[in-house]
Order: sequence, then C-alpha cells, then structure tokens
Amino acid sequence: MKNLLQLLVVSGALAIAAAGASSTISPAMAESNGLVRSPGAFERPAGLSVERVGAPSIPLESGPAPASLVIPSIASRGAREIFQNPDAEDRFQPDARCVWTPIVLGTEATGSLEAGDCHFGMLDGTLDPSYVDQFLVTTTERGSLSASVVGAVDINIEVRDMAFAALGAASAASGEAADIALVLPPGDYLILVRPSSFSSGVETGYTLTTAFAPESEPGSCSIETLELGIASAGTLGGAGACRVFDHLNDVLLDSYGDLWSIDVESSGVLSIELSSTDFSPMLILLDDTKTFTLASDAAGLAGDPDPLISTLSVNVSPGRYHVLAAGTFANGAGGYNLTANISPIDASRCTPRDVLIGEVIEGTLEEADCRLSLTPASMFDDSNVDLLSVFVVQPGTMRFVLEGEGITPTVRLLDSKLQPLLSGRLQNDDVVRIPFAGPMIIALHGLEGLAGSYSVELQFEIEGTTPCSIREIGTAETLAGALSPEDCTLEDYALLDDSSRVDLYVIRLSSRGRLTVDMRSSELDSYLWIVAGLFDYNVQNDDGDGTAEDSRLSVVLQPGEYVIVANSTLPEIGAYTLTTAFLPLPAPFPCPTRTIGPSETMTAAIGPGDCLASDFDPTRHSATPVNGHVLTLGERGRLDVFAVSESFFPRLAMRDPATGQSVIEDADEERFVMEASIGLVVGPGTYWLDIEEVDGVPDLEGSYTLTTTFAPSPAPACQVFELASLPVRLSGSIDQTDCMLRDRIGDYAQNRVDEYTFTLAQRGTLTIDLLSDDWEIFDPYLELHDYRYSPIAANNDAVEDFVPDSHLEVDLGPGRYRVLAMEAHLMHGAYDIEIAFDPAALTPPATSVVTPGSTEPTPIEPTPTAPPGTSGPVVSRIYLPFTESNR
Repeated sequence: MKNLLQLLVVSGALAIAAAGASSTISPAMAESNGLVRSPGAFERPAGLSVERVGAPSIPLESGPAPASLVIPSIASRGAREIFQNPDAEDRFQPDARCVWTPIVLGTEATGSLEAGDCHFGMLDGTLDPSYVDQFLVTTTERGSLSASVVGAVDINIEVRDMAFAALGAASAASGEAADIALVLPPGDYLILVRPSSFSSGVETGYTLTTAFAPESEPGSCSIETLELGIASAGTLGGAGACRVFDHLNDVLLDSYGDLWSIDVESSGVLSIELSSTDFSPMLILLDDTKTFTLASDAAGLAGDPDPLISTLSVNVSPGRYHVLAAGTFANGAGGYNLTANISPIDASRCTPRDVLIGEVIEGTLEEADCRLSLTPASMFDDSNVDLLSVFVVQPGTMRFVLEGEGITPTVRLLDSKLQPLLSGRLQNDDVVRIPFAGPMIIALHGLEGLAGSYSVELQFEIEGTTPCSIREIGTAETLAGALSPEDCTLEDYALLDDSSRVDLYVIRLSSRGRLTVDMRSSELDSYLWIVAGLFDYNVQNDDGDGTAEDSRLSVVLQPGEYVIVANSTLPEIGAYTLTTAFLPLPAPFPCPTRTIGPSETMTAAIGPGDCLASDFDPTRHSATPVNGHVLTLGERGRLDVFAVSESFFPRLAMRDPATGQSVIEDADEERFVMEASIGLVVGPGTYWLDIEEVDGVPDLEGSYTLTTTFAPSPAPACQVFELASLPVRLSGSIDQTDCMLRDRIGDYAQNRVDEYTFTLAQRGTLTIDLLSDDWEIFDPYLELHDYRYSPIAANNDAVEDFVPDSHLEVDLGPGRYRVLAMEAHLMHGAYDIEIAFDPAALTPPATSVVTPGSTEPTPIEPTPTAPPGTSGPVVSRIYLPFTESNR
C-alpha cells in the first residue's frame, strides 16, 4: 500500500476577500494541537494554495462599485461634506491639541473655537483646517440624547460614537441654535462643535446645552418571515417599538425598524418594495448573518420623485437574506406594506465555457451576462462576467495574458463550486502558482464599464519533468490503456515522492450517485484512484478483493468532475482495461440527526444508508457516511464529548449550525485507539456533533458510543485595565483565573486574555509590543479591537516563524480601543506590554505650484488617506484546547 499519510493533513484555508466586507477574525487552527477542519478522506497538503508569483494584482477594492449595489452611508445620517481650501493660510498650528472634555448631561457649557484648538484634519486625516472641540457624554440607559449649540458664526454640531462614526449632524446660522436629538442605547458619545464654514482661522465663542430623556427598552425584536410573491404588512413605532440599532448592533441608527428574513432558492434578480402612506421608508438588504449590507435605498431624500416608496433590485444567489424595513427619518412611524419577488435568470448565463490552456480565447462582455453576485464568488460585486472553465492537469505556473477594447479585463480565480481560490483580482501578465490539478473557473470582467471585447491566453508551465495528458471517460464505458515509460509520474501529477507512472481520465457526474470503477490487468499490479477537483479529496484501492492484482473502487459521490487515476502498486508498466458504471441515487434529505443531552451516553450505528459528509456540506468531498447529533445547552459551561468504537477509528467534530463550519475535532491519526474526544468551554446554544470514519472508508458499517459531559461554569468578571495616558509599559500575566477571549467576542476561542483600553483624541500611529522572556511557555499574541470588539489588527510573531514576540503598528483615528493580550497556545505565563501613540504630523502644504509656461497657479489637491483604523485584512490565530489523544 502506498504511503499516503502525506495527504492526511489539514487543508489551508484560502483567503477570500470580498469587496465591501467588514473585517472579521478568521479562525486558524494550530498545527501543534492537532485540531483540524473536517477533512473527508484525504486532502491536499497544508499550505498548498494558489499563490501569486508574478506582478502584483489589483486589490478587490480598486474596482468601481456597481451602480445597483451602491450603499448609501445610512449610519452617517447628517454627516457633512468636508470642503478643502488649498489657498488658506496658517492651516494648522503646531501647538494645536485635541482633547475630550467630559460634560454632564443636562448642563450648559460655554466654550470657544480659537488658536491652539484641535483642527478637524487632526481627527480624520484630511487637510481640513477648521477648529473643533470634542465633548464626551455618557448615558447609563436607553433614551433620547439632545444637544444644541449657538455661536457668533455659522455653527455645526455632530454626534459620533466611540469608533468616530457619525450618528447625526446639524448646522445653524450665526446667533441661531443648531439642534440635534438621537435615541441611543447606553454608552459614551462624542459631541463635536465647529464652524460651518470649514475654513481655517474662524474663531467664535459658543454655548452648548445638553439634555437626556430615558426611553423604555423595546419588547422582543423578533424576525418575521417574508414570503416571495406575498405582500406583508407591518407597523413602525408605538410603545416598545424596536429601532434599527436593536437589530444591527454596529449601526446606531435610531429610526424605527422591523427585521424580516427571506429565503431565495434560485439565482436571479431580487426585487423588494416598501411603501407607506405615513412615512418615508428605507430598505436595507443584509446577508444571512446580518453582518454585511448588500444594498440599501432611502426614500424622501432630495430629488426623490416618490418619497413614500423605497425599492431595491439586486442580483442574488440562492440563500437566506434579511430585509430591514425602517423609516428614513427619525421617528418615522405608521403602517407599511412589504413585498419581494425573484426573477430567476437563465442558468445558461452562468454556465462556464470550456477553454484550453494555450489557446487565445476571445469574447465580449455584455449587460445580459452573468453577474458575480449571482454566484458564490461574491455577494457584493455585481460586475457582469464571463465564466471560463479550464482543466489544469498537473501543478505548475499560469500566466494570464489579457487584452481588451472598451474595458480593462481582469480575472478572479475560482474553484469548480465558484468559490474564490485567490483573494483579489488578477491583471495582465500576472503569474500564479497552482500546486495541484483539477478544474478551475476563470471569472473575467472589466475594471470599468459593462460592455467591451477581450482576449485571454493562458500560458502554463508545468512544475514536474514530464507533461501529463488526460482523456475523457463516460459513466458506462470500457477503455483500453497502457502505462508506459513516456507517461507522467505521480510526482508530476500530485507532487508525491513516487515515480510510478499514471494515466489520467476525467469523468463528469451530473447527479449524486454511486460510481464504480474497475481496473484489470494481467501485466501489472493495478492501483486505482478517484480524485476530486484540486485534490480536495481522494480514495484509492490496491486490490479489488484484497488478494487479486485487479483494483475496484465503488463510492457515492456528489455531482461534479472527478479524475480517475490508473496507476500501479510498484513502478510497473503494462496494459490494462478501465471500466466505469454509475447508479444515480437520491440524496437522503433531510439528513437525519439524533438528539443527545448535555450529560448522556448514546449507542448508535453508522452505515451506507446514512448521509455523506458532502450531503451536510456540499463544499466537502467525502465518500464516508456521517452521523449527525444535535446538542442544546442552556447556559455557559465546559462541554466534554467522548466517542469510542470497536469497529472503526472515529473522527468526532463539533460544528456551528450558524455557519456549518467545524469548530473543533479529534481523531487518532496514528490508528492506535478507536477513540476520539473533544472538550471546550461554550456558551448557551445549539451545536452539531458529527461522527465519521477517520480514513473516509466508503460504505463503512459499524457501531459507536457517544458520551457527553457538561459542567456549568458562569463567565468570570472580565477585568479591564483602563489606561489614562500613553505611552505605558506594564507587566502582567495570563493564568487560569483570567477571562476567556470567547467571553468577550462571543466566539469559540479558549485563550485566556488580559484587556487594556484607552482613548485617542486625534489621529496618529499606535505601536504595541507584547514581550515575554520565556518563549517556551509564553508565545505572545496580540489583537486590537475597537470599542465594539470589532477586529482591527492582529499579530502572532513580530518576525514570522522567528521572533515569537508580537508587534503591531497601526494608523488610527480618534476613538476608544481595546488591546487583547494573550498566549497563542493556551499556555500561562508572564509578559510585558508596551503601548505608545505618535500623533500625526500635519504640515501645511504649499498652496499652489506654477508649472512651466503656465500663467495661473495649479491648486494642489489633498491626498486622500485611509479611514481610521484600517490596516488591511485581519487574520488571527484563535486556538482551541488540546485533547487527550493529541497531547
């Protein structure tokens, strides 16, 4: 039997960057603790992912936002447009200071805007020179925050949250009051006062008054179901009514709002209409997790021909979505009608066209083409695309030669299920390394414009020494073949240390069913493989009946493309025949699940009639049956699960029902004991426990015993260290009494953590170092979050794989921030932390430049800067505990 344990490793997660997506922490399992994503039978080696080796690619954000998916800044209602005056003198004073002045609600404060005050450009990174004062107010309960300012010049007032996001604004003429009132949850807020002229040197005295009126908490903010094609009615406002911020925690919009869910079964154009005779309505379309805003429309704004109707029309792929029905303006209330319809698209629009490596492919992008938002590749990008399917026979490097007329062609690289293989777009002459074989989809679209012609040439250079060829084989066919010295080897095909020759056959299955393949030969000891696209999964067989030199594989597979590899047990050559047979089988939906209690023992059996792993998760290829169990917990505590069998080596996994992703799993990869166990602290909720055979044996039959043990454990009081000023250097330690990361961010992370908070009154560079004298027991790990625990940046090693100390250097704007200090591998020990802040130096630019031959000065346009807190994608290591079998 060939040594294929080199394939039994964790598949590295491919980075998927979606335009418009908020930054989120991506859990990455540690190699040292043996916890892995459910791998099916075999997967490609860890780290074997598509990578760029040529010119830098265009980032996802660089393309224009599709017109139909432009999302207004609903949360920044009333925010002004900053006016830049490049000819202003004395734009910034070097001694200007930015501070937060605490004031008590219900009091009156007098102030002045004058030389030495903070400039607005010191807050948002622009070159805005106007003076600004910042006041900090605190509310201890839900209610209406009112603020009013009167000045000797035209005056402006804003309310912002601790992430410096604008919540509302108002302005007034000299001597008049600029008033603002917002209903907000309890918390801290900033009130900004500044001249309305947005010019440098404008000074004025002013009077600021504040007030607060409590509001009772709403009743249950439930989610209603919206059926396609059926009108639904609702009412906004009234006693105990919910507001937008009750449904969306990170959007402090105080309009009344109702949340609806809608299930879409086929790709198409989703049309939604919200109408009312009582208020101007607003629609927001969100994804299933309510994390991403896909589209929005607000009626009643300037120039709106019908202020009582809000509509959305968005291309969507199948899935669950949420619709937020709200008022455009605060306190908009009354009855409304909500309808949604789907216009399915012609599936052929999104059917990939087969192309060959080395040929010049020509085409035209048109308005009626498929859209990326109709595929799993991106729910945000509405670009029209042509999908090209290419089969990569063996590892190598691919160069994209792109030309266009009317467009600048770019491509995204996808797998056969239209999931991104590579983050970002590729442009002309980009080169990527593809370290595995299989079908790939090239999504071609333009950086600008919808229509235009293009040509694409895929230039491929193999990584091995001998080119591999591939033949097609049907689902009921017998072909004669022969392994010869001219064939490529397993090393050429799969980068395995194996010099045996292979013949490759591609087979396409249109439905779920049982594929049987026989390889017979009188000249060699046959060895047979079935491999899923991109080496995500493979099964192999040496002897058909355990003794003969013929080989047979019979497995249940999902629809898709597979490669049949004809091979020999030893590096032999000779003739053979290959025979295929296929029996379509319906999926056993819904996949049955067993309910198990938090402290219970259950004995069950697993067999060929059970669902496959791929029935639970279509992105997985697995021929082994899986049993699913449902566990519900009513409180926080320590959960331990133990699986034991006398007939197979079990793999035990816990999955999150919200995402379907594996949280933690265990199996004896060395095949010594038929046991598996997991243990971690979790909160109240429902969890899935899966049992399957560790090797992915097809048609497995056997019994097992599953035991759960639960010990309630309330969350400890999470201590927070408030830093009054920066820089600081502190000593601390992580031990068993510290709060867990999961208790702060609501995830599964088991790291014990110390939290440090601080406020920044202006923009600048934040530097954090987490240090330890003993790297063997304390590997420092840092995360930086805003005040809502939304991740900003993370670092595990100051120098990757070399210096375990952690270092962060991030450009930030005003706000309240949280530093989370942890040990990366759930160990305990002492550390030192250093946090420093360097305010941004804003030097007045030259007001104009004179170019040779010109008579008029050319204004210098201010250089835009990244928004506060942006530092690139955040990828953090969130570790889970050791299990007994992998210590």
